[in-house]
Amino acid sequence: MRTLRFPFVLTALSALAAASAAPTAHSPDLPLFFIPNSGQAPEGVRFFAKGSGLTAYFLDDEIVFRRGGSTVRTQFDGSARDVRIQAEGQLSGRANFLTGSERQWRRNVPIYSTVAYHGLYPGIDVSYRIAGSSLKSEFTLAAGADPSLIQVRYLGAGPVQIGADGSLVLPTAVGLVRELPPVAWQIKG
Repeated sequence: MRTLRFPFVLTALSALAAASAAPTAHSPDLPLFFIPNSGQAPEGVRFFAKGSGLTAYFLDDEIVFRRGGSTVRTQFDGSARDVRIQAEGQLSGRANFLTGSERQWRRNVPIYSTVAYHGLYPGIDVSYRIAGSSLKSEFTLAAGADPSLIQVRYLGAGPVQIGADGSLVLPTAVGLVRELPPVAWQIKG
């Protein structure tokens, strides 16, 4: 099967970090990882990532990025209603959530390097991967899939602009957010 991959690096998240506040001894640059929600995040959240002042919630119909006083929602217009969301790339560490009563504690929760939305559009998946303290998204297209189906909407940002380098520029409450220009390649075989 031939696939086309369209990676989009979400430098927006690190740009939000720079715009909100410089790291201090109390806010180290922590690595991100994905955690399944078993009651430690709002209802409807399937997975979340948290670190270095960023919180990202992965829901069935959108992804919510929060940093400082800014919230940006990413939605995929025209996407399938039966998208399969799953974590991939289990990491060796575990997370523990010891807040509230002991009955509410969550121990030994697996952590992952990737969250994938399979079947987002016909023949098109999107994956979010960890890139240090930022996230990177990547669209994977099966042979014959139509990339023009991909429609990304950003809510909570000002008017989207295209930078001189082809990046998307999103004005937010804490400064400009940049999403690097797309890169495409084909894997044969």
